[in-house]
Amino acid sequence: MGKRIFSIQIAATVPLGEAADTVHNALAAWTPEEDVEVVGAELTTQVHEVDIAVDGFAGLRTQLSQFGAMGNYSVIAEGYACVSSYIVVAAAQSAQYENSHVVVMFPEGHSIPVSEGTSLYLNAYKVGLCATKVVNCHIYAQIFYTKKGK
Repeated sequence: MGKRIFSIQIAATVPLGEAADTVHNALAAWTPEEDVEVVGAELTTQVHEVDIAVDGFAGLRTQLSQFGAMGNYSVIAEGYACVSSYIVVAAAQSAQYENSHVVVMFPEGHSIPVSEGTSLYLNAYKVGLCATKVVNCHIYAQIFYTKKGK
C-alpha cells in the first residue's frame, strides 16, 4: 500500500507598478508541523488586473524554494510572467502578457525532505517598470507531500 499524498497551497501578490528591479523574499511560507517529504509542486505565476495608461514593461521571476531569498539553489520550481503595454497610436493602447504554469513531480521513491519547523517559501524578483495604473502578479504554489514514516 502506498503513502497518502497531501497538498497545501500558498499564495502571494506582487504589484508590478512599483519601483523597478525589486526583490521580494519570503512573500509567503509554509512550515509543516511534522516531518514531511515533498513529492511534487505546482507553481503558477499570472498577471492580473491590467489597466493600461502609458508605455512600460515588467517581468516577474518566481520561485518555490527551501530558502527564504531569491537564488539559484534549493529551488523546487521556478516560473516567470511578464506584461508590456505600449501606445499604438495617440488614442489606442495595447497590452501583452505572458503567464507561466510549472508542474514538478518526483519519480516514485524520490522526494525532498522538509523537517518539522523548517519552511518552504515563495520568492520573487521583479525587473522593469510597468507604467500602468494597476498591474498585479499573483503567485500560487500547490505543494504535494507525504508524512514521513507514515
